[in-house]
Amino acid sequence: MRIRSLGYLAGLGLVPVVWLAGDRESRYPVAADLAMSGPMLVDAAGNSLGIYDAARVDDAVHFLNAAVLSSLFGAVISNHVQSRQAAAAATFAFGIVGELAFDAMEYAAEHIGFTGLGLSERDTIADVAMAALGTSLATAVTWVRWKPAAGAPLIGYRSG
Repeated sequence: MRIRSLGYLAGLGLVPVVWLAGDRESRYPVAADLAMSGPMLVDAAGNSLGIYDAARVDDAVHFLNAAVLSSLFGAVISNHVQSRQAAAAATFAFGIVGELAFDAMEYAAEHIGFTGLGLSERDTIADVAMAALGTSLATAVTWVRWKPAAGAPLIGYRSG
């Protein structure tokens, strides 16, 4: 499980690095940082306590992590795309690609010799399915909450 600590560090550093690299005149994005660090805290705690071995908590965590992270992504990009469909599609793609990347990282870690991941084909399929459900929820939230950016032309809107 030590390999996950590298992922945790990368994830925890993502929001501060992006903020530091960008326009620091804006306030630090505390909500984005919490949305990024919260799922990692849940995963680290679950691994530390060994609850993934005893129960199917892993499926709930994959669902919730995908829902939270994809919703955050959808909220961030919504004002930067010109249509509700584009925002929803980008949100869905982010969640699915993120889950597949996470599972590929787990597979690679196990393949190079890290033990204790407890991977199986059945578990991986369940993880991807639960993440797809969480991502679908986030996509629906993005669809409902999408608003065009101020001054942006509305695609498909007809006045009068």
